Amino acid sequence: MTNIDINTKKIALIVNGKSQRGRKLFKHAKNLLLSNEIQVTMAICVRKPKEINKTVKDCIASGINMIIIGGGDGTISSILEFGLDKKIVFAVLPLGTSNSFARSIEIPLDLEGAVMVIKSGATKQIDLGCINDNYFANTASIGLSVEINKSVNNDFKRNFGRIAYLPLAIWNLVNFQPFGVTITTPTGVSKYKCIEMLIANGQFQGGIALAVDAKLGSGKLILKIFLCNNWRDKLNLLGYWFMSLFRHNIRNKRIKQFIFDNAKIETDVTMYIDIDGEAITKTPINVSVVEKIVSIIVPSQSIK
Repeated sequence: MTNIDINTKKIALIVNGKSQRGRKLFKHAKNLLLSNEIQVTMAICVRKPKEINKTVKDCIASGINMIIIGGGDGTISSILEFGLDKKIVFAVLPLGTSNSFARSIEIPLDLEGAVMVIKSGATKQIDLGCINDNYFANTASIGLSVEINKSVNNDFKRNFGRIAYLPLAIWNLVNFQPFGVTITTPTGVSKYKCIEMLIANGQFQGGIALAVDAKLGSGKLILKIFLCNNWRDKLNLLGYWFMSLFRHNIRNKRIKQFIFDNAKIETDVTMYIDIDGEAITKTPINVSVVEKIVSIIVPSQSIK
């Protein structure tokens, strides 16, 4: 990690202001940054998510070299991609529901704490995952969790947080059918029947530590395959999610784990891929890791 003097940076604050909560927190964030003597050159509340990418490009073109991102995992992932090879320093204000990426880099979930990290933290070079030319900061998934995420109403998720996923997980678990998958890595080919796959750069998905072995600067990704042949295996996955909610490090014989830097994943039926909360591509996919490609402010102590 490297110490940073933010007073030498030209800083932009970009917040996903689609919701009323986002717009309210935007004002609070500006005030907190100002009260902590963090000078922001540009402060932008983007009400239409489709305009975020253009906003980031415009900021970088104007000479901005540090971007404070206010939003959830999808917003963070989409913005980080624009910093590749441009020497942009990023910082995170966790304004989403799960805030999985913020958890993975140990950012406090309250705004006051997150701002203090920006003021007194250090920069760390982290990896990004890449799926079919789509970069992701934290996790990607295939299977049951994608269907659950698609069925969560945004207002319901915002009002009830992570607990919103539980009844929908049970509902989708009943109807979701296992699928076949073929994994090709430099070491060989493996075939399984499963109900869920998790590709992890960071430890958290949905605010839950589901990949405790993942390290953002390791140059490797974690692949977890949740095998499924019967109802018992379905309940096993639900139990794994539930126990992980309480930070239990569970070893399970019905979970196959790979540690890899590149792989091809094929399924017997076409499956959507959820990348940091957004279903934006389908199988088959090529997955790889891009090492130490993004500079981000983290707490001054070392992160996992």
